[in-house]
Amino acid sequence: MKNPPKGCVDEDGKHHEFGAEWVKNCMECSCSEEGMSCCNKIPERPEVPEGYELVADMETCSAKFVMKSDKTKEFDPV
Repeated sequence: MKNPPKGCVDEDGKHHEFGAEWVKNCMECSCSEEGMSCCNKIPERPEVPEGYELVADMETCSAKFVMKSDKTKEFDPV
């Protein structure tokens, strides 16, 4: 191969060298000679307790269950 690849190109067209790791939009990605791999840092379809909903914070890439009727009350599994 005359010009072997030197990395991966993400969905925005940005080049990442082999061995690179990055987080964008709460997706944790890495680039290797096998290709690019990404996984969501926020659960996509968790089992939601009845009466609650999942609220995601895209700035901290975290999520919590809050009561549908009172969003100030978080789910406490204990």
